[in-house]
Amino acid sequence: MATDGINYRTDDPDKWGTGEGRNLHPVEVDSNFYELYSRLKGMEDNPPSAVSINNIQVNGSQLMFFMDDGSTFGPFTLPVATFQLRGAYEIGQTYYELDMVTVPDKGLYLVRLQFTAEDPFDPDATDGDGNKLFLPLFTIDYYTYTIGMFFPSRFGAGFSSGDTLMGHMFATETFLDINAPGGVAKIATPDDAADTDVDLYYNDEQIGTIHWDAGDQMGAITCESRTFAPGDLLRVVAPSGMNTQGRDCYITLIAQKTPITGF
Repeated sequence: MATDGINYRTDDPDKWGTGEGRNLHPVEVDSNFYELYSRLKGMEDNPPSAVSINNIQVNGSQLMFFMDDGSTFGPFTLPVATFQLRGAYEIGQTYYELDMVTVPDKGLYLVRLQFTAEDPFDPDATDGDGNKLFLPLFTIDYYTYTIGMFFPSRFGAGFSSGDTLMGHMFATETFLDINAPGGVAKIATPDDAADTDVDLYYNDEQIGTIHWDAGDQMGAITCESRTFAPGDLLRVVAPSGMNTQGRDCYITLIAQKTPITGF
């Protein structure tokens, strides 16, 4: 019995139903082959049109495909690169790809490959295959805040105790570390007969001193650490009894713009 154009020999109630119950005649076998061939030939000559992508949309981290038959695929969550601010570079700490570390006097760096931090920090460090561990994001020029001051002629001449000899007003939040590392203080023509001292003030609070031994051009800076807000003052103040014969004083201090601590 022919079912859907195909003759079957046996019965199968779950598939084609009732068969012929006998061997098929040659013409019935050929008819089966021809029926199947015709269907295959029809698909070859007139292939069905594939469903194509009509539109792709991304909303945040979600990706959606819209097909031209009205169907959709998605949403699929896109991978997102996550940057992690890890703070100051710490010896022995394990850092991972896309971590960001701050390094005093050097800047902000992006970690490219996982590694364990060594001493000292080397911005050009590589792994065993020559791949660089760091990508500089903001270098020293971004973090360094240079404070330059100058007093011409005889240092402190005509000034009384407590008078401001030199000063600097801050334009951005800035951190001055203890004893102002990297700072220099020079009297071009020192007083050969006596020591010279001046006081350092954070606004109206004394936080340190600069001392020159008699005959020495370069002074020693001693101070507490302070964070200066915009508009705060760093003042060089004449101490009691200042009467130096030194001439032309230059002071340069190296501070740090307050590092990024988060987003």
